[in-house]
Amino acid sequence: MNVADLRYLWYRDSAAFLNRPSINRIDPDGAYSINNCEYIELGDNVRLARRSKTRVGWTPERRNKYNESIRLKRFAEASFDRGAISKAAKGRTRNVPKVDE
Repeated sequence: MNVADLRYLWYRDSAAFLNRPSINRIDPDGAYSINNCEYIELGDNVRLARRSKTRVGWTPERRNKYNESIRLKRFAEASFDRGAISKAAKGRTRNVPKVDE
């Protein structure tokens, strides 16, 4: 993956609205690719890593379902401020990665 791929994921997953964004591989045995990565909260990523090592039957499908539930929960909890949305769209938030174009 390169910087452009990470930036694409950043906007696709609305990482600017996460408190501590972290890259998660959906299939932990898979490669780092656009189709296998997503931004989620760091704490959720740590919990997923621990669960995948300790729980029997933790399939990629179940992991995806869990990730989606976390994403929906975070989205529902988010308070949307038009100014913050505008700044994020223009790349003026502290969480948006800087890219030299």
